[in-house]
Amino acid sequence: MKYPSKKILLIPAALTLCCIAAMQTHQHLATGTNITENKKINNSVPIYYIGEKSLTSYFSQSRELKELGNVHGRHILIVDGKHAKNIKLNSLRSFLKREILSGVPVIVVNGNTRIVKRLFKGQFYPTVIGGRTPDDKPIGRETIYGYINYPIDNKTLVTKVFISTDSSPGIILEAYKWALSNMPSTRVAIKSTAPYWKQICQLNYTTGDSWKPYGKLNIRTIYYKLYNDGSGKYDWYDVHVIQQSVPREEAWHSGWKTADMYTWVDADYYNSTYFLSKYSPTTTSGLKTC
Repeated sequence: MKYPSKKILLIPAALTLCCIAAMQTHQHLATGTNITENKKINNSVPIYYIGEKSLTSYFSQSRELKELGNVHGRHILIVDGKHAKNIKLNSLRSFLKREILSGVPVIVVNGNTRIVKRLFKGQFYPTVIGGRTPDDKPIGRETIYGYINYPIDNKTLVTKVFISTDSSPGIILEAYKWALSNMPSTRVAIKSTAPYWKQICQLNYTTGDSWKPYGKLNIRTIYYKLYNDGSGKYDWYDVHVIQQSVPREEAWHSGWKTADMYTWVDADYYNSTYFLSKYSPTTTSGLKTC
């Protein structure tokens, strides 16, 4: 995929969910196991939260932030989107920006995810713009939005985002695990004059439990940028889209299976000068993945 103008730093993204068709293999639906039950975990990284006190019920180490002051030490910040409406927006966004620039993962729950978007110029801010569930209902709004942003050298900023339209309690724990596994770590910068690819963005989306009883859809999109390409006209990006359909038969031992999956990529959604230069789809199908 290539984009004109060297001024483009990061790719804005919109997420239109692929179409999933479900089929029932038998009439009896087993009860199965609810894998998103509200279970407190012994979190190794402390949680600071703004808003709903019930967030403390998920974690063994958590502390409420009553003032938007400096928070020291390695931690993850969770913001209750509903409660955030009671805080002066500019003050809250300035605080979130400081936290993110310090390498802190920020997770907004209970909607109002806009408070963590567009904090930085040229920011990668994926957004769910549409889609339908397997029973042809609207996909719904974003209920949770995790955001991580950190530099790995003097010219590369890495952005990682977690999105879900699920409103069940278990999705908060899933977002925490995502944040824990993607927190910034010490990295060795590449020093080369030859062309090379480097990851700059990563998006994780999951439907969580919002598609019950049919199953789950997980999407990971990874963006790489080509450096030292010698071109003053184009910026080149390599985009990997990884999709996983988890039928309820696999997740909860019931009778629903994935019948079909369809994917659309709209390369010029934001700008008509963007275009898809080359693509090579690979598909793995079977009982576990497709």
